[in-house]
Amino acid sequence: MKWWPTLIVLGLSASANEDLLGSFDITEVDRFPRSWIVEFQDREDSRPHEFIVGPIDKMGQEVRFEESIRIDGEKIRVTYQVPSGFKLVEVLQHYEKQISRTADKLLFQCGGPACGRASIWANDVFGIRLLAAPNRNQHYLAATFTIGGNQSLVAIYLVERGNKRIYVHTEKVVTKTRLEFDGNRDFAERLSRRGFLQIDGIVPNPQGVFDENQLKKLDMLAGSLTSFVGQQIYVVCHLYGSLNVDVLLERSKACAEIVAERIAKISGVTMLPFGVGPMAPTQQAMYARLELVLPSRLRSE
Repeated sequence: MKWWPTLIVLGLSASANEDLLGSFDITEVDRFPRSWIVEFQDREDSRPHEFIVGPIDKMGQEVRFEESIRIDGEKIRVTYQVPSGFKLVEVLQHYEKQISRTADKLLFQCGGPACGRASIWANDVFGIRLLAAPNRNQHYLAATFTIGGNQSLVAIYLVERGNKRIYVHTEKVVTKTRLEFDGNRDFAERLSRRGFLQIDGIVPNPQGVFDENQLKKLDMLAGSLTSFVGQQIYVVCHLYGSLNVDVLLERSKACAEIVAERIAKISGVTMLPFGVGPMAPTQQAMYARLELVLPSRLRSE
């Protein structure tokens, strides 16, 4: 997929810290304080778009992405430059907090090499040279929002270039028809492809247990995993909180055992429980969650 839009260029700005003439913010997320718009495109017409919700790669001249949502809608693209003196993690946290408060759903998030090559994002996906950066200095978030009854998909791509300048590129697609998102869609196929996957919509409470509705969803998910009979899948339960680490570890182990036993009974797959409590944090995920890990399919980044 290539995107070669006609963009308003940086030179049209009256001064370095002023927005481009005629540009404006998207309404779903607030810009990082004191940042300014350096590239902008407002599309009035509606056409098909591939909204990326997975890592990317390139084979020959063709850009490949593990997952995407094909939708019709109007797209707005806004690129900001962040004032000097800030760290990339500060900018990332600014957008993560907004998504956690106002988004309907976080569809995908990645950081560093896990996103794919930064050069592909900059040149082939967005077509914006300003976004070229080292692989380790990139983050991508994709979420869905509903404002005033209108649904939109928003992508946020953050980079820190070798010269320490930080840029934030946002893309918003206003959908023509409302989309419903099932984070566990094609779960078995995606687990096989990636080697690990978070279970969507089934979240342990602080005690590491689940309500009946969640257990019913788990049963449905288990029924889709029969293709893994003869293999071993780990159930990893993450729990966070202010309790003693030993307590969280114990509860997360019990949590993983509940899920492993339930899935194994329905699917016939060998499930191995693994409770990590708060001991496996990442920059992208520090919240209670369940993940399935298929070690034989894990890829090195």
